[in-house]
Amino acid sequence: MKSLKLAAVIAVVGTILFTPQTFAGSLSDSNVLLVTQANTKLKPQLKLPKIQPLSQLNSSPKARNANNVDALLTQISRDLEKGDFPKALEGCNTVLKIDANNFAAYFFRGFTYTQLGEYQTAIEDFEQAIRIDPSSAYPYFGRGFARVQLEKYRDSLADFEQTIKMEPEFAHAYFWRGIAKANLAQTDEAKSDLQKAAELYQKQGNPEAAEQALNVLKEIPTA
Repeated sequence: MKSLKLAAVIAVVGTILFTPQTFAGSLSDSNVLLVTQANTKLKPQLKLPKIQPLSQLNSSPKARNANNVDALLTQISRDLEKGDFPKALEGCNTVLKIDANNFAAYFFRGFTYTQLGEYQTAIEDFEQAIRIDPSSAYPYFGRGFARVQLEKYRDSLADFEQTIKMEPEFAHAYFWRGIAKANLAQTDEAKSDLQKAAELYQKQGNPEAAEQALNVLKEIPTA
C-alpha cells in the first residue's frame, strides 16, 4: 500500500510549476523580485511509474472498491500530468467518497488546488495527508509550497526542513526553501539552498531545473 502511495505522489511532485508570481516578494527595498526566466515551465523531474493494483480482482466488494480506487488514482495522476485539473479534482473527490482516509487522494487534491490557485484549501488537504501518513515527506513539501504562494515564508520553512530531514536529496524542497529565505532577507542561506538545489537537479538529470535555480540565485541582491 505504501509503495503505491509514494510512487504516485513522487510522480506528481515532479510536475510542480515555477510561476513568476512566486518570486514577487521582499528581497529588496522596493519589495519586488521578478524573475523573468521563471516563465518557463520545468519538465517533470520524475516520470510516472506504473502503479500496481493493491489487490487482485475477485468477487468481494472490498476488493472491487480497492481496484476502483487504484484505477481512479492512476487516472488522476494522468490527468495531472496533462494539466486537466478540474478532472483530477473530480477524481479525487470520487476516491474520497470510497475511502475517506486515502493518503494519495488528499495529496493529489492538495496539489490540484495549488494549481488552481486555492492555496489555503490545498494546505487543508496536505494536513489531512500528514494526519494519515506523517512519515511521508511529500505533503510537508506541498504545504510549504502552498505557504510560499500565500507569502507565509516563515511558516513554510518548517515544512521544507521536515521534507529535507526525511528526503535529504529532495531538490524541490531546497529550491523553495531558498525562495522563502530570500523573501525573509536571509540572503546567504537562500543562495546556499539554491546552489544545493541546482546541484541536485543536475545530479538527478534535470539540467533545465538546475539552470532555473542558478538564474534565480543570480537575481538575489547581495546583502
